Amino acid sequence: MSDRDVARPAEHSSTTALGGALLESLARREFGLRYQPKVALTNWQVTGVEALLRWSAQADHESIEDVIKEAERCGLIVPLGNWVVRAAVHQSRRWRRGGVNYPVAVNISHVQLRDPSFFALMRELLAQDRELTQYLHLEITGLALNSNDDASVRSLAQLASLGFSLHVDDFRTDLSSLSQLSRLPVAALKINRHVVQGMSRQGSDSDVDIAAVAAISRSLNLKVIGEGVETTAELEALRAYGFDEVQGFLLARPMTADSIEHLSGFNCGGL
Repeated sequence: MSDRDVARPAEHSSTTALGGALLESLARREFGLRYQPKVALTNWQVTGVEALLRWSAQADHESIEDVIKEAERCGLIVPLGNWVVRAAVHQSRRWRRGGVNYPVAVNISHVQLRDPSFFALMRELLAQDRELTQYLHLEITGLALNSNDDASVRSLAQLASLGFSLHVDDFRTDLSSLSQLSRLPVAALKINRHVVQGMSRQGSDSDVDIAAVAAISRSLNLKVIGEGVETTAELEALRAYGFDEVQGFLLARPMTADSIEHLSGFNCGGL
């Protein structure tokens, strides 16, 4: 972890015990990444991986989502998020040197998206690696679809102008938000895992919503990805709706960087 990524946040209202632990862990370099494969539904081949944050000091009762929310609350999400980007890019370069060319997707907080240091970082990394835009995908939370958030729209346009592929992450089939997609430079839409898993509940509206989102996304020439797939029923439903890719425990759990190196030619068609 670079020292420039562990600076104390300039401002935050208060520090909880969790926030204090996060700050100490940033300084001690106690974070790591795991990588979860994404699989194409046309041929069952691995198309890329998502970098997922892991924290060695995380308590059993704390989810990584809780950790990220606290980092946003106490002003640590920018240094933490920038470290994730640096670490994922470093690993991508190592893989490519060994002939492993999977694109890596990283999650970008809406807070990070508005921070000048993030754009400075992206320009720095791109100057060091002109092929980076082919191998680094940026997953932006659905908050960036807020029609009143012109700052986020401008930020997305800047990233797209640099050549990065932008994916809307954690989309919850809010049909009213889909109208905003046509004015955003995004390439893919990733459906929230709770929506995907909700398809299995009797009387759920998830099926109707997912079908509508998939149809509209195709009309906008967007790739549609389902995350959190845990059952064959969910997998087959998403396949029937015309999803392009899926991700979840049914196909592959998050794994170490070394394990990813052995995925070349891996096929999930036996499911």
